[in-house]
Amino acid sequence: MTAPATAHKESYYQTKILRWLRDTYPAAFIWKAAAGPYSQGGIPDICAIIDGHFYGFEVKRPEGGRLSKLQELTIAKINAAGGTAAVVSYPADCQRIIEGGIAVEGPIILQLDVKFFFPNWEKMTPEEQAEWRRRFAVYQNKFRRRLERWTNTKRAN
Repeated sequence: MTAPATAHKESYYQTKILRWLRDTYPAAFIWKAAAGPYSQGGIPDICAIIDGHFYGFEVKRPEGGRLSKLQELTIAKINAAGGTAAVVSYPADCQRIIEGGIAVEGPIILQLDVKFFFPNWEKMTPEEQAEWRRRFAVYQNKFRRRLERWTNTKRAN
């Protein structure tokens, strides 16, 4: 069975997002992560430093792109480290994430809903939604514990 004529490769969406980011944030440092045998696996497709904040955008086709386990873990690590990483398909997804961010000095706890990271949430089956909610809760708990340890260490010093 062949894909519909309107389906685009992931690179189509990456190009649109890269162009939008470069046009919208000309002073930002923006790059497309190269994949290969000597590169770190799981790094988001598009990375940017905008106003001193790191953003990682893992680009997936809106019609069924899926994250690998390594990509899920990397996105969670970036977010836990204070950067912002998310799955996107369109420039509007990136805009929502960048404009929704808060520039602060030091860590901040954000209460985010899992739907924020998945533009195709409504198209997922209830089983897929339940699995992503479970994974998201695990990452949130890991982040909270890490932040608590860091905060306690800072207070002790």
